[in-house]
Amino acid sequence: MLPEIVKKALEYKRRGLSVIQIPPNTKGGGGIKWGKYTRTVATDKELHEWFENKKDHNLAIVCGKISGNLEILDLDDPSLIEFFKDVKTLTIRTQSNGYHLYFRVKKLFKTSTKNWGYPIDVRSEGGIGVAPPSRMNGNEWEIVREDKILEIDSLEKFVLEHLPEKKKLPKKEENFIKQTGDIESVIRKYIPLEKKGRILQGMCPFHNDHTPSFTVYTDNYHCFGCGAHGDIVTFIQKIEKFNTRNEAIKKLEALTGIEYHKKINTNKLEKEALQLIKNWHIITIAETEILLKYSNGIYIDALDDISRYFAEEFGLKDIPKKQNILTFIRDWTKKKHEEFDKNPYIINLKNGLYNIQEKILSPHTPEHLSLIQIPIEYHENAKCPLTEKFISEIAI
Repeated sequence: MLPEIVKKALEYKRRGLSVIQIPPNTKGGGGIKWGKYTRTVATDKELHEWFENKKDHNLAIVCGKISGNLEILDLDDPSLIEFFKDVKTLTIRTQSNGYHLYFRVKKLFKTSTKNWGYPIDVRSEGGIGVAPPSRMNGNEWEIVREDKILEIDSLEKFVLEHLPEKKKLPKKEENFIKQTGDIESVIRKYIPLEKKGRILQGMCPFHNDHTPSFTVYTDNYHCFGCGAHGDIVTFIQKIEKFNTRNEAIKKLEALTGIEYHKKINTNKLEKEALQLIKNWHIITIAETEILLKYSNGIYIDALDDISRYFAEEFGLKDIPKKQNILTFIRDWTKKKHEEFDKNPYIINLKNGLYNIQEKILSPHTPEHLSLIQIPIEYHENAKCPLTEKFISEIAI
């Protein structure tokens, strides 16, 4: 009767996976020189020899092209399986209670660790994954979902679709958060945290938590009880009950001593404004003081975009008003309303400026001041079958 490990090795091979032998009580290294088996699959004879002679040894699956573009998603934190609970693919619980999810991908990712701000490893070309019935220090690897290996386009795209969406931050705010250092040290000022293996957990401060469900990762937190999630600024805003992120950032400044709201140099601000005027082709209608910018052949309202730009660039929500920067821009860019669309023979179309006198279509240009664009395109040789049919029917 064949030992269980031989049966499993042969079964994995039938599933198109390259199997190798590794020493007992290990997760790799020191066993069969397996570089060869990234290029060729072990024969049945080799598998019998390896595992019948050394039944106490472990086995591992070689990732990458040799196993049909196999990639393994390694979740060190068992709580993370919650994000992938509906994924139907071969799933293994590791000896340390983490999870390995198997995928076949069209485009291989890269073997790496700590991806996407979570304790998630990717085993790809050049990597291996230990598989049942392997064991280590009395703990076993175990198949918990016996499914066909799921085929996907990209593991990175797949994972991002399943993890909580990460809020896109202005570059200045992103850099500030990095400078403040360890998210753990800030959160510890509010709640106790306990290290469980490689995971930091505590009682969630946002709901009536009876068991630790609040987990802190490298740059975010997630509660697997109530779903609270975010970065360190979100945490402070929520726990301090602030109305805005700006208030939370000021609190984070006080907690860490890292400065975000630096004093703005007026000359620098004006220099930035002049560059923005040039890049965006900003114009102010003199009679109404409406700020406009050039976009796709037409001048459109720019007030919100300009205010947002300076707020993000200099890190202060009401900076345009405090520094009178909008007044500065208006003074530099005034044009009279009569200068817009003043040539009656030029029609602004989606694909250019059409001169009805010369019957020429010219490219859009910011020099042509226009507030009106007709949402159609001009094509010289275009025909209209319905119009031609109608004319032919009524023509005598």
